[in-house]
Amino acid sequence: MKYFLLIFLVLTSCSILYPEGVSFNRPNYNHEYKTFVKKLDFKKGAYLLAPTSFHKSNRTENIDDIHDFFKSKLGDRLMLTDDLRDESGKKIILIKVDYDTALDHIDFFSKISDYQYLILTKITYLKDDRGLNVDERHRKPKPLNSKTRTGAKSSILVLDLENKSVFLEMDFSGHVSISDKEDDGIANIYSGSYSLGRKTMKKLLKKIK
Repeated sequence: MKYFLLIFLVLTSCSILYPEGVSFNRPNYNHEYKTFVKKLDFKKGAYLLAPTSFHKSNRTENIDDIHDFFKSKLGDRLMLTDDLRDESGKKIILIKVDYDTALDHIDFFSKISDYQYLILTKITYLKDDRGLNVDERHRKPKPLNSKTRTGAKSSILVLDLENKSVFLEMDFSGHVSISDKEDDGIANIYSGSYSLGRKTMKKLLKKIK
């Protein structure tokens, strides 16, 4: 009963503060394949998984959603780069494994283990880059304008360590744009950039399986 009362109070407050009503704005999603290969064959090969990079940030992070996805597909054939050790238990990779520079170090990665592939992921938020939108139909990114309130782009790069080349690369973006007319007297409700970062990554992972 208390939940219905709470909902009633919220709706009543919105009707007073926003006489024109409430609008729930769904994100616009786009994706772009940058390689001929569009899916991974999880039945063969062993993979290294690097921490997720964030655009314009030195921070990297092992994200549970990403690790759990690849772990469910690969099982024991998946290894985090942070967990890769030599026979004496020492970490093998001492450098930062970054999405934007990993290809430059592919010779190094190809020599340190018997793994065939290296998976890298990156998330870009609207506050860091307004050019994050992608459009598969035109193959040309469309910059987001001032009406865009929130947005994020998730990217994946899979390196073939045996052939020292890019095996798969893909972007998946989402954004919400609201014009001044749509914003006049209306309570606009939409996902924030951080929430869209998680949603676009989940949608991207579904595309490659």
